[in-house]
Amino acid sequence: RLFSQFLALHIYLVRCYLPQFICFTFITVSEVFVPVVNMPTVNISGVGIEFPHEPYPCQVEYMKELLTALNNSQNAILESPTGTGKTLCLLCTSLAWISSISSGVSLRNPSRRESKPSLGPTICFLADPFVEVETTELRPPLAKVIFASRTHSQLAQAVKVLKQTAYAHRNVSVIGSRDQLCLLPEVNMLESNSAKVLACRSRVQTRSCEYYRNFDMKRDNITNTLKADGVVDIEDLVTLGKSTRCCPYYMSRELKSNADLIFMPYNYLLDPKIRRLYNIELDNTVVIFDEAHNIEQVCEDAASVFLASSVLASAIEYLRTVCEVVFNSTNDLVDADNQAVRELDANANVLTALDITRAGENKIRSLNLERLLLLKGELLKLSENDWLNSGQLIELERLVDGLEIPEAGLTKETEFLLDLFGRAGITRSTKEIVFETIEEVLSAAASAENLKLRKPKGISEISEFLKTVFDSKGACSSSLLLPSGVPLEPDFSRCYRLFIKDEPIHSPKSTAEDRVWDNRGSNRPKFDRTLSYWCLSPGRAMQDLIRGRVRCVILTSGTLYPAEPIETELNMTFGVKLKNPHVIKTDQVRVAVLTRGCDGQTLNSTYASRERKEFRISLGLTLCTCSIVRSISSLSHFT
Repeated sequence: RLFSQFLALHIYLVRCYLPQFICFTFITVSEVFVPVVNMPTVNISGVGIEFPHEPYPCQVEYMKELLTALNNSQNAILESPTGTGKTLCLLCTSLAWISSISSGVSLRNPSRRESKPSLGPTICFLADPFVEVETTELRPPLAKVIFASRTHSQLAQAVKVLKQTAYAHRNVSVIGSRDQLCLLPEVNMLESNSAKVLACRSRVQTRSCEYYRNFDMKRDNITNTLKADGVVDIEDLVTLGKSTRCCPYYMSRELKSNADLIFMPYNYLLDPKIRRLYNIELDNTVVIFDEAHNIEQVCEDAASVFLASSVLASAIEYLRTVCEVVFNSTNDLVDADNQAVRELDANANVLTALDITRAGENKIRSLNLERLLLLKGELLKLSENDWLNSGQLIELERLVDGLEIPEAGLTKETEFLLDLFGRAGITRSTKEIVFETIEEVLSAAASAENLKLRKPKGISEISEFLKTVFDSKGACSSSLLLPSGVPLEPDFSRCYRLFIKDEPIHSPKSTAEDRVWDNRGSNRPKFDRTLSYWCLSPGRAMQDLIRGRVRCVILTSGTLYPAEPIETELNMTFGVKLKNPHVIKTDQVRVAVLTRGCDGQTLNSTYASRERKEFRISLGLTLCTCSIVRSISSLSHFT
């Protein structure tokens, strides 16, 4: 026993004081990408899968069920314990399946493969109404796979696994945000995603972004370099972008256009706002959610939106500033035109005011002042239309501030919020004008020379909030060809609840920079009234995803069962279900609770004692002793 303790202490000291460069060298070598060649090919369900090693029985069963779901376009729940190689099986099987259908085994979605018998020639009404053409079946786009996980670090780990397989040469793309990929500081400094997207698009359209111009000129060379490098992750794209001074974001988009496999985080798929921003195509796509044990909560969060009264106040103040700039610019142009008429030959400065190369200033000047005043909330009547007779944002702010809210908060249904919008002049018939005006303001702000105008606080948040609320309430037909009230869009409003509560304003919200648009001074309230439009049904986000004509959805994790609650919550049917057993046999498991270390010290890891030197030494000695008993390998978890 004494010898064992002495040996354990020796091992502990050696591990603690071994020069760090040895450990560093070991880790570095293990990280190097060395493609594995001559991998064994496993034939499962007629598909040859190149696997890094002879698969275990649980892996064979996992890949078999996955292929069943892919071939039959069935949704699947695949549960397999942690450590059984789910990620490796998913990547190898899905890419092998893509190869098989690309070679002609199954070019089209099986659900669409059975064509109905033709009823004869049909009439083409496009050019000549009397020209007969034979019907042809339109082929859907070739299938691709989207691999989604919760975080970018998990995606980076999946990319690392893929690099060690025979499929490292395949067309693969990793989707990242402009936060991660944009190299322009003036774009990254913007707060909302919408503002960053519009700022980027504006610079691309005017070709004022050096990184995009370089990418556009070197597009073919950059693409060939990326393909030669094999699978690249976000860090690889940023490194290449800095070295070549080319845009990493558009590199990622270029790879996405021809990718068989696309990596992206959950919210890029489930949040419709982000899907629209990044133009993510879903038609005939296999969607894989890895680590999907909390998919219900993720779906609810993705479909929920929030609007605080401070954000509304910031948006109103920002619009006031924009209105002033537009009004002054309009007057300057009128004065310049009058001067030009009087002194056309002598005055050349008017050309500067009308210079089309000054895109930012021209966009600001071209904004519709009447619409801006209306959106801000001025009681400005421009015509007899109902939506012009009342304020909008200022009126909405007044209505929200006037609500009697108990200390515990107020819960209402969607109709209450729609009625609130309607009283502020924002209705289903006027919302498109509101969205168009906000879009024009954001686009103009992205290219504005005035730094203050380039930070549109609150505008995009209001737009997203309004869109989510109106989209949740399905539109009904008013056409004479359809019965009154026939729904044209699904009504998801029953999945939502509005919760209004006064939240105390903490110091991060009350800094000078965050209050840049708030001019209420000492009258600023101590509470921030927040409208939370909560989605209480995970099926809302998932059904919206499925309407994009996805081929199938695969949920996989170490803990998913029972499957029935997931089916009910997501409002989906899963034709393929798998619950893999643990690969560890019962005679390999020893469950024990150690109250004392091998040196007799009490193993007490409470906050008061875990920093004690005696506890750490005792814990280290105990772990070393356990590792001697099981000398092959060990894994320790600290919680």
